[in-house]
Amino acid sequence: MKKVMMLLMAVVLGTGLLAAQKVKEIEPKKLPDMAHRTMASYFQGLNVTQAVYVDEKMDRHYEVSLDDGTIIHFDKHGVWKMVKSGVGEIPKRMVPGMIIMYMQKNGIEASVVGMRKDEDKNFIIDFSDGTTLTFTETFKLVE
Repeated sequence: MKKVMMLLMAVVLGTGLLAAQKVKEIEPKKLPDMAHRTMASYFQGLNVTQAVYVDEKMDRHYEVSLDDGTIIHFDKHGVWKMVKSGVGEIPKRMVPGMIIMYMQKNGIEASVVGMRKDEDKNFIIDFSDGTTLTFTETFKLVE
């Protein structure tokens, strides 16, 4: 009987969590202007294959997939929160200049394949060699 009650409770809680998150596919033209500018600046020539609006209780954002496999998450205003390259690297001019300078100064030859900002405004950078570095919003390396 306890197992049945636990299973029932898990189903009820799981259903409540799913109801709290709404995912709706949208037309790419309905993305915020800032998202369009970002894609035009850094991903010229690539097409949006899917755009969804995610409405979670504490977070509303857009998730965009491009035809080369790149995935970009934008906040509700269209500011990028996460970029993951589908093939190759993220365009170098999208990577903050201070991080490029750190890479050059420290002999990092791997390319940037993923980049995201966390809740503390830190930049988390994923490299093609599998390493990850975190920088503060003032571009100091987090050890």
